[in-house]
Amino acid sequence: MQKMNFTSTHKYLLSALQQPWTAIYTKIIAIALLYGATVHVGNILGLTGTPWTDTLLLWRSLDIILLIFDLVAAIALWRGLAWSIWLLFGGILLLQILPYTLLR
Repeated sequence: MQKMNFTSTHKYLLSALQQPWTAIYTKIIAIALLYGATVHVGNILGLTGTPWTDTLLLWRSLDIILLIFDLVAAIALWRGLAWSIWLLFGGILLLQILPYTLLR
């Protein structure tokens, strides 16, 4: 049995991303991330109800950070880049789970 390390896991992800069903799934996730990016653009432009300048600095900062994350992750997933999987799960952990649970 092969020992799992970062390199072998990365090669496994790259191989999985070349499968047709995985490619379709990552494109669906990329579309969802692009939708999230449009929500953040809407927040920044004040189209979602509350003027952006009236929100807390923390929320404005998160809008910008999440907009960048959503765009980079969506493009990388769409292109089938193996590091996009690491980025996606890291972003979910650091930008979604931690702020909404532990740092609340």
